[in-house]
Amino acid sequence: MKNTFINQTCASVALFFSVIGMSQALSDGNASANHFPSVASASVAQAQCNLAKYNASLQDIINQPKLTVTDMLSVHELTYTLEQAIQRLQVSLADVAEELEKVHKASEHLDPNVIVSSGQIYQEKLQAILQNAQCPIDTVSAN
Repeated sequence: MKNTFINQTCASVALFFSVIGMSQALSDGNASANHFPSVASASVAQAQCNLAKYNASLQDIINQPKLTVTDMLSVHELTYTLEQAIQRLQVSLADVAEELEKVHKASEHLDPNVIVSSGQIYQEKLQAILQNAQCPIDTVSAN
């Protein structure tokens, strides 16, 4: 049993370092390059779907009583997609906040035209974030 554990540990460590080595080789020396590819979040809806799927996968992993090296590599890989999805939502929320600030300042200056025009843009942008994304079935299932 001790030899099996040692063999599994050695195999896991070798896998870990080979993946890290491959990812560094693929990055062409670019320190900011992703170690793993991420799933694009080009729209708010895509970001919502990616968050639903990859967050469920992360939840499954962190709910395990003990994490293996493979689990930790999976976490490392899927966090790239989660980070990209969150960044997409941050950009969208920044746009919403910018429009709301226009509405706020227009209310200070008693400017009804800007209040209405920027208020409508704010509402549209916010609704795009608040709407429930229609994710394909395989997108929201874990793993």
